[in-house]
Amino acid sequence: MDMELTEMEKEDLVEKLPLDGNKKVELRNLLNSLKNYTGKKIDVNDLLRVMRDMGIELNKKEEETLLRALPVDDAGMVFQNRLLEEVKTRKGGMVKVNNLDTVLGSLGIKLTDKEHESLTENLPLTADGKIHLEKVLDTVESITGGDIDVCHVANVLKEMGITLTDNEHRDLLEQLPISADEKVHKNRMMDGLKSLSHGTVDVNKIDTILKNMGWKLTNDEIKDLKKNVPADVHGRVSMKNLLKGLEAFTGSKFDMRFLPAMMNKMGLELTDKERMKLMSELPIDESGKIYKNRLLNEVKSFEDRYIKCNDDKNDPGIS
Repeated sequence: MDMELTEMEKEDLVEKLPLDGNKKVELRNLLNSLKNYTGKKIDVNDLLRVMRDMGIELNKKEEETLLRALPVDDAGMVFQNRLLEEVKTRKGGMVKVNNLDTVLGSLGIKLTDKEHESLTENLPLTADGKIHLEKVLDTVESITGGDIDVCHVANVLKEMGITLTDNEHRDLLEQLPISADEKVHKNRMMDGLKSLSHGTVDVNKIDTILKNMGWKLTNDEIKDLKKNVPADVHGRVSMKNLLKGLEAFTGSKFDMRFLPAMMNKMGLELTDKERMKLMSELPIDESGKIYKNRLLNEVKSFEDRYIKCNDDKNDPGIS
């Protein structure tokens, strides 16, 4: 490949490679790792200045720890990309909030406007307007879900319980922003799935899928969802039908104490027996509330009910 690495750089490369049980590595992964040993080199004597230019301040101990981890050649030089990788791994140093965009840009982190806004809202600043780089990177990972190699997208989804056809896999990748090192943000991947409604879902893994998609349902609500999604004989349901079922668990919640008043407002009248039967079938949380959409869906499917038509011309009721 016409690349020349020092012995230290080669040792460092091999140490970082994701080897399989036979001590082999996929060519794609090797090429991605080799990018850290190409391009510009910097003098380690200029390390503090380089870090300051990136918007990161290191104390003496952090500088020494970083230097020990870097494969510095005989001339005292190190590849800049290797430095950036190590900075992101070790997360040492402080960042001025005013330099946040500089830091993100230096580390190759590109956020959408919505992700950037969420980042700034969740960063706890110190009195001098600084924050630990570790907190910045951890918050970024929380917002983005972390990075996934493009070549591993199908396997990551399969482990979650989501299977894609070849066409669905291609559609998903075409929609996602892929970084220069061929990675995608996990949360963007899940948002892409929701947008496309692609894939088939293992009902037994719905808990994991909901968590990765950012849905927060109670255990009772998850049980109710599993019971109501149209699964096939193999216990699988299309992503489209799962998302349709999830619509009942979105929006505002309704306090069940006000059920009679709500029924009257809708033009519906239930007997005490019917109301108790309805409430026994609803997935009510510990605070006595239920998603309003879930309640309305149950009301619509509730067979034993009376409909009271309002004679008021401006409020004809429901029929």
